Amino acid sequence: MCTMAVSPDDSCTIPLNISPDACLEAVAKILVAHAGQAVYAYERESIWHVGVDSKAFFTIDPHGETATIETDAARSSTKITGDIKKVIAAFTCRYAQDGGMIFGQIGFNYSAYINGVKFEPGSWPLVSLFVPRLQVRVQKGAVSLRNWTEKDLQVIKTALSHSVPIFYKYGRPDESTNGEPYRDVVQQVLSEIGRGLYQKVIASRAIDLLYKVDMVGTLVCGRRANTPRRAFLVDHHGFSATGFSPELVMSFQDGKVTTEPLAGTRANVGTEKERSRLQNDLLNDPKEVMEHIISVQEAMREMNQFCADGTVAVADLMSVKQRGKVQHLASTVTGTLCPSKGVWDAFHVLFPAITATGIPKMKAIEAIHRLETRPRELYSGAVLLFEGSKSVEASLVLRSVFQDSERSWLQAGAGIIALSTPDRELTETCEKLRSVAPFVMSIREEAR
Repeated sequence: MCTMAVSPDDSCTIPLNISPDACLEAVAKILVAHAGQAVYAYERESIWHVGVDSKAFFTIDPHGETATIETDAARSSTKITGDIKKVIAAFTCRYAQDGGMIFGQIGFNYSAYINGVKFEPGSWPLVSLFVPRLQVRVQKGAVSLRNWTEKDLQVIKTALSHSVPIFYKYGRPDESTNGEPYRDVVQQVLSEIGRGLYQKVIASRAIDLLYKVDMVGTLVCGRRANTPRRAFLVDHHGFSATGFSPELVMSFQDGKVTTEPLAGTRANVGTEKERSRLQNDLLNDPKEVMEHIISVQEAMREMNQFCADGTVAVADLMSVKQRGKVQHLASTVTGTLCPSKGVWDAFHVLFPAITATGIPKMKAIEAIHRLETRPRELYSGAVLLFEGSKSVEASLVLRSVFQDSERSWLQAGAGIIALSTPDRELTETCEKLRSVAPFVMSIREEAR
């Protein structure tokens, strides 16, 4: 039974059965009930935030030339000539008042755009920010609605009364696809590291899928098998993705900024004894440890660019984090945001994550655009959640599946340093792909 509100702008709560899968299943039912509409879903600390239907929408085109704002009342586009941070901040400040929720996605090419690096435009927007008309929070014991209508209430109550849909699997993608060309790329990176062009680069490879992906089904099946830092689903304007992010690019809460570099990977499969052996191997592998330490050092250097003097610290160094079928070396770096700086100042420094680019970051970004054969789009970019103006998160988009009108694909990369070997880095990409590939669901009977 719903606790009825006085007006559609007040909150409304629907009791939810308490079971291990109840929240995930409720989110799936809500997303399926709103198929064809703009939807975002973001899991944060066992609470799911879902946005349905656009109240306002902000985009920057793939070339970085035009910013567009769409609302129910109007649509306006302006050429980008000044500081893009101010344009984006004006939009987020306007719609994040009173705890308002904003979802977003930032493509990898945005990093090249803001740093003056030449890039090949893709088809996905550089920036996409979405203010939902209906906000839904799903947590243990309850589904809460904000800015709801009677129709919204009935749709969601009906959806929650149904069974979880049966999802269809077309066939497991082959994680080794494009393996030989990837080995060649790793060898080229090693040669360039040897010539002193940079210290580290994360090179990636994509695997195209031959069918249209059921994003909700993939979210449900993949989340059951993964233990991500954050899980998400986005579906708006013909671009969709779902995934299981292993780390935060940035969080901002009560004046404190946090970033969580993950670098160093081993599989997390087999018996408990086998997983323990792999963990011990990870902790004692000179290449993995060195890769991680230089990433933490770089994270501290970046944080010092916008944090108050003396506040940057490593809160946790080189812990092992389980992320489904892989395990990583992980650290946490924190600091207090300078009074003269804003959230977007911090984001512009930390994005894209060091662990998705390399060191030095600008040299690594240039190398990625030169070495990889197509734009990364949202892969290794970020998904964002604003809860009001004082709580912001940006999660790294890895362990994900992507889809637009032309193609569907998976993508994974590995950090290459001087101690790397082509075979091991290829194996690492396979290990990462196995966090997603076995759980990709397809829309029934719809092969491309």
